[in-house]
Amino acid sequence: MPEGGISDAELLKRLSALYSEAMVAEVAANLQRARSTDNLAWVADIHAAHTYRMHDLGQFMKTLQQLW
Repeated sequence: MPEGGISDAELLKRLSALYSEAMVAEVAANLQRARSTDNLAWVADIHAAHTYRMHDLGQFMKTLQQLW
């Protein structure tokens, strides 16, 4: 992971490999609302909700298995 996290675009790109278009669109809309209101805590929460799996292979595999 890059220092300081990943960009919104990179997060959405990675999510699109795992989730449906509708799910990714929902995350994108939430990020857009959070950014438009300058609510950086909300942005951080959205990123954290999805990126914790990127740091833990066990969590990633659990998510992947649940999708199949």
